[in-house]
Amino acid sequence: MTLAIKIGAGSQIYDNIALANSMRGNQKLSIVGTGEEIKAELTNSRLTDAIAANVGSIKATNDLNLTADQVNTYKAALIKLGTKSIVLATSTLASDVQTRFNALDAVYTKIKSITISDLNTNTPTIAVEKLATAVNLTGLEVLAGKTFNVTGTAATLKANMSSLLKNIANIGTVTVESGQEAVFNAKELSILGSKLKKADNTAQITLTDTADNLLTTNSLALINQLNNNNINATTTSINNVAATGNVITKASHGFNTGDAVTYDGTAGTAVADGGTYYVRKLTNDTFSIFSSYAAAINTGSIANIVDPTGTTGSASKIYATQAGNAPVKVNTLDNVNVTKATLAQADRLIALTTVDTAVPVGQANRALSNIIKSVEIADTATKLTAGADVDTTVTVAAGVAVDGTTGVFTAAAHGFTSGDRVTYSSTGTASLGLTSGNSYYVGVLASNKFALYSTKSAALALDASGTVQAAWTSSNWLQSADAGTGTQKVTASTLDKTMSALARMKDGAGSVGRVTIKEGAANITAATLNDFVTKVKRGDANAKATFAGKAVDITNALQALYDNNTVTTAKHLDEIVVTDGTATGKKGFSMSQTFYTALNSVFDAGVDNVSGNNTNKNYSFTVTGATFANIGTLQSDVNVGTFAVTGVTYSDLTALTNLVDSVSKSKLKTLTTVAITDKADQTTIRNLVNSIGSPTDRAKVKLITA
Repeated sequence: MTLAIKIGAGSQIYDNIALANSMRGNQKLSIVGTGEEIKAELTNSRLTDAIAANVGSIKATNDLNLTADQVNTYKAALIKLGTKSIVLATSTLASDVQTRFNALDAVYTKIKSITISDLNTNTPTIAVEKLATAVNLTGLEVLAGKTFNVTGTAATLKANMSSLLKNIANIGTVTVESGQEAVFNAKELSILGSKLKKADNTAQITLTDTADNLLTTNSLALINQLNNNNINATTTSINNVAATGNVITKASHGFNTGDAVTYDGTAGTAVADGGTYYVRKLTNDTFSIFSSYAAAINTGSIANIVDPTGTTGSASKIYATQAGNAPVKVNTLDNVNVTKATLAQADRLIALTTVDTAVPVGQANRALSNIIKSVEIADTATKLTAGADVDTTVTVAAGVAVDGTTGVFTAAAHGFTSGDRVTYSSTGTASLGLTSGNSYYVGVLASNKFALYSTKSAALALDASGTVQAAWTSSNWLQSADAGTGTQKVTASTLDKTMSALARMKDGAGSVGRVTIKEGAANITAATLNDFVTKVKRGDANAKATFAGKAVDITNALQALYDNNTVTTAKHLDEIVVTDGTATGKKGFSMSQTFYTALNSVFDAGVDNVSGNNTNKNYSFTVTGATFANIGTLQSDVNVGTFAVTGVTYSDLTALTNLVDSVSKSKLKTLTTVAITDKADQTTIRNLVNSIGSPTDRAKVKLITA
């Protein structure tokens, strides 16, 4: 068959593409030929992209056998094919498909078949952002032997989540790239969970959602499904073991809580050469070892900790290997971040610590507390400030309950847990080694005895596996050579205890990022806010103390918010969050210049604009009683809608440029002078105002003459 080319609806048939193209005028060409003829025109560069743009249709009477590279090169012409006649050669590799993915996708409706020669060992893998530009995502399986794999960074996975979820049936695996922390909500993770994969052990999978969404049967089952402790696939060796107390220090040790380790060296106080122990990770650089897996993962207790004293010989080492016990899952959940948890929900998270001990060591699910990285608490002021300090204070008499030699506190049924953050105070002289008003961490020695530590990790690693040791002087808690005078107090409120328990999560690295009062203004006073912030900061100095409410509630509480922020002796809020505005439907606040100056920086970002530059917030200020000197500041503040200036003096306005420049500010509503009684001065100002060209600007000036 000879290539047949027609111009529009004409009857003339050509066999030379260049000639037909030169004679077509404004009409399109239609081409008919065998697959071999059309391929020849392509490969001989006679059917170029420029000519293909003038082609209306191409019909192949039999198949075109092409490579993926040829499809990419001749895409402009192949997309004009009117039949499904492209056959990719059997030599096509998965890598060819992923490299030429966009071109293949563009013409996938023209593809009759693809035979991927290495499909048994390789599946095409594409960058997730390519999903957004695919011509027809429902047809992608044609390009990849029914499934293809996807990879992406944290940012690209998030940006293309809609396309990813919509086409998950055609996707084999979704890989989080090296060094990335991909964050998903519960709904997303429930769809992607079984297909998620990490590029290596530097990639992380994080679940972030509200407490309402996480504390459901389905979400907890999902967390349990993805929560596998056996995630170390490499061997870690620590030579010349160095330990202080029960804490072993090694920079970037790589162990996870629950890892089985072996000690190799001279037997120590409680360790044996060749003995197997279990790690509790305290920080990235410190850990302790326990006699059992169950004891190691029970981060709320220090029972069965192993004393490594005597293992510091140059030949001693601790090592762990998972070579014979490879990871069961490649989609292990690394972190859970919880938002909007009430105090009751936070306490429920703390209680969810049951581990299935019937599962073999190294394959058991970690306690939920072992992967919760952060919790944000939001509740009413009444609940957040509940448990007055006097009700939760352990009060002990100096010289009786604080040992002047060891620093050990004795208080019947004290109720503390190792790692609790508490505030110490004394009505007289502080016990030597402690400072009244400072925060410390409790290490429980017995139900009626405890000691204080300067760090949480040291308190969590306290050895209290037996009776209280007599050799207190060798411990690493804060000791005392003087019991002090007056009444010694160790204080923790209800909120303190909840925050301390949350901080013990994630191998002792858990945190409370934010604590928020969420309610109307009825119960909000400056004293309440001070009490609230004090307890938040005592629980975690880095946690943000926030008041969140509708604009009407914030307006009604403005005086209390102002007092809290300006009284120097008060503990100040970090944020004020407006909950009922949007970037386009902003909520307005009318306040004086004094209030604006005090509270502007405390208002939270709220709803930001899409560019993410944190300037288009969901509220705006109407500022009253502003001073002349603040006109420039108020005009440039994107969160000021309008402002009114009062108390403007004659000298402020005597220079024409001052007045003209001031009234030209678009946000200035009125500019009111002080009472000016001098007739000449009044005339001068009126003349200046009348010289202003804009009637709107002239009307802003309010001259007070009496």
